[in-house]
Amino acid sequence: APQQVVNGTYRSVELLEIGYLQVLASLLASDADDISPLDGIALVKKKVRCVWCMGGNWKNDGFGRENNFCRNSRARIAAASVLSSCPVPMHFLGYEIGEDVFAHPPQNPEDLIRIAFDAHGSSAGRCAWDPLLVHLASADDFASAGYTAVLGYAAVDAETGENRFTPDPRGSHSYVVRQKPTEWYEGQIDRMLL
Repeated sequence: APQQVVNGTYRSVELLEIGYLQVLASLLASDADDISPLDGIALVKKKVRCVWCMGGNWKNDGFGRENNFCRNSRARIAAASVLSSCPVPMHFLGYEIGEDVFAHPPQNPEDLIRIAFDAHGSSAGRCAWDPLLVHLASADDFASAGYTAVLGYAAVDAETGENRFTPDPRGSHSYVVRQKPTEWYEGQIDRMLL
């Protein structure tokens, strides 16, 4: 992504969070030390443009539960912490986006991607949440990736892992809503993998 200058500092890093949020939660909670004179929040604020996150279930007006946010107490606490403390915009691709979009392995049995699919037990394909997030983050904008974005503020309940969303056009969070048929997204993912 092109670098963005904010207050004389280059903010060129975009983070993709695929899976549980414990690592990002630990970074945000870290103190300044010999390696970095900044604490985690200040470091992210200075260097990161945004976070793309595969997490949540937003189809019921922003309310739902999804594995990456509610799997166990560590996942719930980390998700709640990240969503409440991350100092840069966060964009969420939720469960509902990929539940019926499948990534298909290449046909060549010697292709490394095919071998990975087979080793995973997904020889016929698998839900494409992670590649969909990569596709979204690498697009020029939400529309070219096949989405509209709902802006506002997201939160996760640390006890239950339930996500909730308060719409607000000035919000620093967004979740995406599909605008294309399932086959369009599968075609995008298949082109990335083949």
